[in-house]
Amino acid sequence: FGKHGHNPSTLEKALKTGKTERGICEERAGRQIKRSVEVTVFPVKDFNENIAGAIAIGRDITEEKVLEEELLISEQRNKFLIENFPAPIVSLDANMNVAEWNKAAEDLFGYKKEEIIGTSFEKIVPEEEKDERAKFLKNLAEQNIIKNIKA
Repeated sequence: FGKHGHNPSTLEKALKTGKTERGICEERAGRQIKRSVEVTVFPVKDFNENIAGAIAIGRDITEEKVLEEELLISEQRNKFLIENFPAPIVSLDANMNVAEWNKAAEDLFGYKKEEIIGTSFEKIVPEEEKDERAKFLKNLAEQNIIKNIKA
């Protein structure tokens, strides 16, 4: 937090420009956030419109920042696990379009992730299995596992 408990670059910028500035000041222990404060600095002008000082207001956002970092780490870990899982992983969105596709799915189905994401999963169902697919989807819909699906 520096000697004075503020983000010097935010303060310096506000004093230089004469405009309200915002910034985030973080104290870390290695990569871990110990404290994070959102700082808003308001320049104060004298009667001649010269900058005479500044008022700074800080809001502790440590909990939010820690949660953001934890979420990011979790998302990165999940992405790594999905991408490197040895079995095919295919995830579909509510419209039955492919939303996730890992390397093993590429190897099995022959489509690269870039060419299959966003397309209907019908593209990967062999023609001779279309009737089975319809029964499978109907069964899932009846069990309320999936909704709004036309089998």
